[in-house]
Amino acid sequence: MTTQPTPCPDCARAEQNPDWGGYRAHCPECHARALAQSPAFFYSQNVRRLTHEYQGLLAACVDKDIAVAHERVKAWAERIQQTRQRKRAAQ
Repeated sequence: MTTQPTPCPDCARAEQNPDWGGYRAHCPECHARALAQSPAFFYSQNVRRLTHEYQGLLAACVDKDIAVAHERVKAWAERIQQTRQRKRAAQ
C-alpha cells in the first residue's frame, strides 16, 4: 500500500474550496488544479482528444508523465464542477 503525501497548504484549502486561488510551483496537485481550469483543458475536453497545446502543458507539469498528470487534471475538474454545482443548488 502506498501512502499519499501530505497536501501542500494550498491543496488543503482547495479541497474545501476548489476555487481557491493559491498555487505552489513544485506541487503536482496545484499544477493539475490550475490546468483543470485552463482554456487548453476545456478545449481538449470539447474536441475529445489531447490537443498539442494541452499535451505541452501536461508535459511541463511536475510529474513529467502526461498520463498521470492528465488523470490528476480530470480529477480536479470533476471536484471543481461538483463543488460549484452544490454551491448553486444551495442558493
